Amino acid sequence: MMVILLLGLLGIQLATGMMSTDDIIWSGPFYNAVGETVSALAGEIHETVQGLLQLLVGLHILAIVLYKVKFGEPLVPAMIHGRKLKQDRDNAEHCEREPVSIIKFLIAVVPAAGFTYWLFSIPI
Repeated sequence: MMVILLLGLLGIQLATGMMSTDDIIWSGPFYNAVGETVSALAGEIHETVQGLLQLLVGLHILAIVLYKVKFGEPLVPAMIHGRKLKQDRDNAEHCEREPVSIIKFLIAVVPAAGFTYWLFSIPI
């Protein structure tokens, strides 16, 4: 649930940042395409979501630490490879997982790299 919430808020942060300005150095690429009212509203939403994101990320990290301390289960490796540790009575062993194929890796990385390049090439 937290991942979905954080991703949704990041999407809102992205959309509102594209339409707002800080009136000093930076204006979003769509700032001139929207009116002053929309831009002002987008700026307010952008600032509010920024604070909310900071709070939720802090709570998320705190929950991970508390879960490790209270239950002794490491959640960070599970977030990285997507599999939780098996909890036996005496010891914990990793679930067997298949290696990631180069095709799957490229399918994930190439579009992300292309999108990032496109974002940074937008004239501001």
